[in-house]
Amino acid sequence: MRIITGKLRGKHIAIPKKFAIRPTASKVRAQVFNIVGSHIVGANVFELFAGSGAIGIEAISRGATFCTFVESNVSTIRLLRRNLELLGISPQARIFPFDAARAVQRASRATTPFSFIYIDPPYDQIGEIPDLLQKIDGSVPMVDGTILFIESRTNTFTPPPLTRLKLVSSRTSGGTELWEYGITSPDEG
Repeated sequence: MRIITGKLRGKHIAIPKKFAIRPTASKVRAQVFNIVGSHIVGANVFELFAGSGAIGIEAISRGATFCTFVESNVSTIRLLRRNLELLGISPQARIFPFDAARAVQRASRATTPFSFIYIDPPYDQIGEIPDLLQKIDGSVPMVDGTILFIESRTNTFTPPPLTRLKLVSSRTSGGTELWEYGITSPDEG
């Protein structure tokens, strides 16, 4: 898999030979970053279910300052760590080596708010995402203008009621549905 653009453009990201993880397709990554645009520059990123780290690495390539990768699979963590080292971006990254619920609890104590969050669970775990999203909404520090995406298989995710995060749109690309949420200040909303 190749990085689409930015300072790491064209460099490879290793993915497992046996697809224990489902990397975000280039078309979906391009769509996400076209939506995010220059908002990614200087962003503090939180990537849950990171797998190979494709989204966070792409974000850093495009100017994000830092990314917290969340991944619980030990062999996938080794692969992610190797990707970060080979690309020379380890100083801009941290790996939370535990499940997403625990990572959200830990992120709620972050001193730097997140401005870009990406959630791409294994398709068989999509049922856990509404509860996880409510926890993020209620406790994770975010800035006005934060953008959050959820990637799911088409027709499997039902948006829960939230307080700070507002559903902006959902788009379908093949069998993938991309849900976009945002936080806007009262003047913008």
